[in-house]
Amino acid sequence: MSLYSSFFVLRGRIHEIKKILSLALSALLCVSVVGCSSQSKDDKVIKVGATLVPGGELLEELKPMIEEKGYDLEIVTFEDYILPNEALHNGEIDVNLFQHKPYLDEAVKNKGYEIMAGSKLYVCPGVLYSKKIDSIEELKKGDKIAISDNAASASKSLRYLESLGLITLE
Repeated sequence: MSLYSSFFVLRGRIHEIKKILSLALSALLCVSVVGCSSQSKDDKVIKVGATLVPGGELLEELKPMIEEKGYDLEIVTFEDYILPNEALHNGEIDVNLFQHKPYLDEAVKNKGYEIMAGSKLYVCPGVLYSKKIDSIEELKKGDKIAISDNAASASKSLRYLESLGLITLE
């Protein structure tokens, strides 16, 4: 169970990009779609930044549907969570897909990015990993769980732990 959806984050040709990506998602969900027009050949290329999994994999699935609408999708993959927003802010990509809204809000606040949330696209599950235990039921009072020190991710982790009944938040 996850409490935050990942968003397309937009800059530049915001309305056109948002419309095309929303249309592609609709096609994926078997909803009828309509095409969009563009003014130049450069406007037919949409550069999307994402982490390889799950965003990059999802975009690969959407690529043929976007191409059917007359657009080329160029997928730029990133191995960290800082560079996609930097690349978007600097105009190196048109859209990114990898983060939830609290993470985006924190990045905009701390870095002064001129980017904004677009459409919700998918929900990432919360996951716990351990080398010592096999299930949540094996956790005992006093056991320690490490979470991210990033405020937005920490918030997501704490809410996930609360949803499992492991902690209580005020």
